[in-house]
Amino acid sequence: LAGQSLLRHLGRRVTGVMVPWLYVGSTFSAFCWHVEDHRLYSINYHHFGAPKRWYGVPGAAAEAFEDAARALYPDLFASQPDLLHQLVTMISPAALLRAAAAAAAAAGTAAAAAAAAAAVAAPLRVCALTQRPGEFVVTLPRAYHAGLNLGVNCAEAVNFAPPDWLAHSWRAQEALRRAARPPVFSHEGLVLALARRLLAAPARAPTRTATP
Repeated sequence: LAGQSLLRHLGRRVTGVMVPWLYVGSTFSAFCWHVEDHRLYSINYHHFGAPKRWYGVPGAAAEAFEDAARALYPDLFASQPDLLHQLVTMISPAALLRAAAAAAAAAGTAAAAAAAAAAVAAPLRVCALTQRPGEFVVTLPRAYHAGLNLGVNCAEAVNFAPPDWLAHSWRAQEALRRAARPPVFSHEGLVLALARRLLAAPARAPTRTATP
């Protein structure tokens, strides 16, 4: 993955993003709800030990997840608007789904509630899986995920960026600006590095299709 990831063009190794981290877990130790830096892909390999339990929300439902979290803890989010960036928030999947359902019910009339339920509750789908030794887990851009360890274990994780991630990178950069949070690396700098590499690459001859 490292040899094909766009991150190799950054010109430096970013710890925690390009350099794999080793995680040693204990019973019920947890990793809180978050998305990866710059909405990158991530891959996690379970080396040995007890299983890891994962919960995830599809990237398309990220806003629904954020709305449900704010509805559950309005005062906390009012005092800490960047709470979900701090990696300290663990919320039960059942509580998230109840918050989405409550938001739908608060719409008022039965027809409005049904419409709100279709717009809010349906996108907020929480998936779950159990990762065992020898298994990989891949997370996608802007997919919120969290989980816990079911005993002592050891896993390793790193980020990567295939070409389709560039569109997510731009949106992530804009979200960081709105939240007044510093980026881990420069999106614009990476795009410029990619452009320079393309300009420096030798031109390819046009492909000709043989005709019978």
